[in-house]
Order: sequence, then C-alpha cells, then structure tokens
Amino acid sequence: MNQQYINSGYDALRSRAGLGAHRFLLRAGLAGSLLFAWIFIFQYYTLDSQSVYFGLQRVLFLYGLSQIVCILLTPLCARTLRNGAKRMMVFSISFLSLAYIGLAVSLAGLLGESTALGFLLFSLALGAYQAMYWIPYSVEYDAVGRNAQNFISKELLLAMMPILAGIALFDDQFAPISLLFGMVGLFMVSLLPLIHVPEQYEGFSWSFQETFGELIEPAHRHFVASSLASGFEGTLLLLFWPIAIFLILGGSFPLFGILMGFTLLVSLILKDAGQTAHASSPLLAAMHAASTWIIRIFVITPVSLMLVETYGSGVPGTRSDHFATEQRADNGSYIDELSALKEISLALGRLLAALFAALLLGFLPYDTVLPTLFLCAAIIAAFSVYRAHAGHPVS
Repeated sequence: MNQQYINSGYDALRSRAGLGAHRFLLRAGLAGSLLFAWIFIFQYYTLDSQSVYFGLQRVLFLYGLSQIVCILLTPLCARTLRNGAKRMMVFSISFLSLAYIGLAVSLAGLLGESTALGFLLFSLALGAYQAMYWIPYSVEYDAVGRNAQNFISKELLLAMMPILAGIALFDDQFAPISLLFGMVGLFMVSLLPLIHVPEQYEGFSWSFQETFGELIEPAHRHFVASSLASGFEGTLLLLFWPIAIFLILGGSFPLFGILMGFTLLVSLILKDAGQTAHASSPLLAAMHAASTWIIRIFVITPVSLMLVETYGSGVPGTRSDHFATEQRADNGSYIDELSALKEISLALGRLLAALFAALLLGFLPYDTVLPTLFLCAAIIAAFSVYRAHAGHPVS
C-alpha cells in the first residue's frame, strides 16, 4: 500500500517535471525566434520592393492567413482529443518545426523564384500548430501540471533568449537560417520530456458548427469579448510594435534582441510592483495601460524605447514572457470546450487586428497607420484592464 503510494507520488512528480521541461524548452525556442521570424519576412519584402508599405501588406496577409487556419482547425483538432492529448501535442510541434523549415528554406534561396511558397508554408503550418497545441496542452496541464511552479531562474534564462538570438544574427547573411534550424532542433528536443507525461483522453461535445454557434451564446459573451480584445491588443503588441522597434533601431537585429530581452527582464522585476500599485484602483490601472500605448506613438530613439518599455512593464496583466508570443495558457487552464472558444476568440481578435490594419493601409498614409493602431490599442487596453480589475465576470 505504502509502496503504491510512493510510486504514485513519484509518477506524478515525474509527470509534472516532464511537462514543465517541455514547456521551458518550447518557450525558449519561441522566445528566441518567433518575433524574429515575422521580422525576417517583413525585411525580405521591404528590401525586395524598397517599400515598408509593401512589406507590411505581405506580413499582414500571411499573419491573417495563419489566424484563419487556426480558427477553422481548432474545433476539428479538439475532436481528436479522444485519440490522445499528448499525441496531438507531438503533431503540433511537428507542424511548428515544418513552419520554421519552410521559412529557412525560403530565406536560403533554395526555392528560387518561389520564395513566397516557403513563407506561405510558414503561415499555414504556424496556424495549424496553434490549433493543435493549446487545447491538448491545457488538458495535460490540468491533469499533471497545475501545481507546477515557475522559478525566477527559468524566467531569467528565457529573457536572455532574444538577446542571444540578436547577437547570433550579427553581420552574417546565413545567421537567420542557422537560427531557424537551431530552433527546429530545440523544438524536437522539447518532445523528449513528454515521454514521462501520461497520455490523457478527453471528449469534445460540440460539432464544428456548434462550436462557432457557442461564440455568440449570451453565457459566453463576456468570456469571448475578453479573448477578442486580448487577441486584438496582442497583435499590436507582438507584431506591429516589434516592427516599429525594428525600424526605429535602423534594422539592427542585435539591438532588437537586446531590447526585447531588456523588456522581459524589466517586466519580471516590475510585475509584482505593478500589480500591487493598481490592486485597489481599476481606473489607475486602466489609465496606465492606455498611456503606455499613447506614449509609444512618440518614441523615436533607442533610449526612449527603453524608457517606455520600462514604464509599460508595470501594467497589470502584462505577461513576463509575452515576447514568446504564445504563452497565455501558462496563466490558467480552460479545458475542452472553453479552451476551444478561447483559442478561436483569440485568433479572431488577431484576425480583426490584421484586417483593420490592412484597411488603414489602404486609406491612410503609412506614417499615420501605426499611431492610429496604437490609439485603438490604448482604448482596448484601458477597457480590458478596467473590467479585469473591477472584477467583471468573463463567463
């Protein structure tokens, strides 16, 4: 009896450690590469056409396409949970690796005049990864990892990843290709700890049509609205703002990586202070969130970039690993049906942001598009933070 208890406790500990090691390795790979991947595509089209406008157009198209794939595949992938959540996670990492391989092959010029096909593969496979990964991960996390702790040493190591990636990209035309293939290797290594994670089997009660019907159900209205807002603001924070930073820094990958790493480090330091300062004042928290976006409109130098990122790091709700771009599930788990609604809503919010930005590019001068987007982000951020701190229900 005692031996069975010891074995059971050991297995549980091993499962949590395995899932935690997998997440750390995957987060490290994403933190050190995914923002750079979109910058690579933007830079390629901008240099090829000698037009920032054209570069933004192409990035928006590929980014939006990725979200469409995620939206359409999420309910279909959720129904495969009955075949095993861990199995689906393995498939998702395979698609993530395929996305990076497609991008690397294109940047290496191996596709000749068909470079766009590699970028298209990156977009489609990345969307498939998003659809396949998060619901199975939430199932596994709920089963074995809910009590796992995040240690500051891990977060500090993750914060170093953009810095190391930026340094690796210094003055070498083949460095982006090496970085992408290196991350593919890290993604594959992240699968090894899953050997210790037990397979979980879950059902999914909604059909494809029912899943999208549930998005407009009154019971889910606040939950969906919150996720839509998060997806919209996340796109501006994790796509447009990094592109703006890259342009301000004169296209320097080392400086870009250093600033991203600096932001993560400062976010770790000020996260608790920001939450404490705004705990009793939803209005103050909302004003802080909105003012951060407004200040970003006027940033024009590296020093002002560092100052605004320091100021913004204290905004409540800011995730210390947000530059890994796909980390939201680490802050809570919504199993099965609610996970599907959350992922679809987030992707819809990102798609709406991309469509809105494309619309602005078609009607406004380029130099007014980003300020307009940041003003919209200020309104959305203030609204979201105020509701969250006022204790508004989300489901």
